[in-house]
Amino acid sequence: MPPAQMEPPLMRRSAKLNVEDLRVSKLNVRLEADPEGLDSLAESIKTVGLQHPLVVRQVPDEPDVYEVVEGSRRLRALKKLGHTTIECRIAEMDDQQALVSSIHENMWRGDITAAELSRAIKMMMEMMPDHWGEKKQRAVVANNLGWVLSNDKGKNRP
Repeated sequence: MPPAQMEPPLMRRSAKLNVEDLRVSKLNVRLEADPEGLDSLAESIKTVGLQHPLVVRQVPDEPDVYEVVEGSRRLRALKKLGHTTIECRIAEMDDQQALVSSIHENMWRGDITAAELSRAIKMMMEMMPDHWGEKKQRAVVANNLGWVLSNDKGKNRP
């Protein structure tokens, strides 16, 4: 059986990055931002500032470009407000870590849609070796998303 959970990403440093150096990751689970929600988020940022920095990772082979793993709505809201630099946490993570990070951020906030979650799980399963088979792939997905239950004997099962 695969390990219960992958290693968490390594947060390297915080930095103010130029908006033009940021792009939303293809692994970000959010399909599209609700315009009303975006307006209220922008208003909140305008009133109290950015409370949670974006989490980004460097794009391979493009040293000055970063992709947003967590915070695509915040990026859109900050652009709407005219910000040219944004506070970001730069993480070292692979594709699977980036996808799980994006899923967790949206899932625990409670506003991920069924379509977004389904698409993200499908992407995660496609990252796994085919020879594992669907049952093992589902177990790894469940473990990485924290979907584990204890049976009456105290054994954890995805």
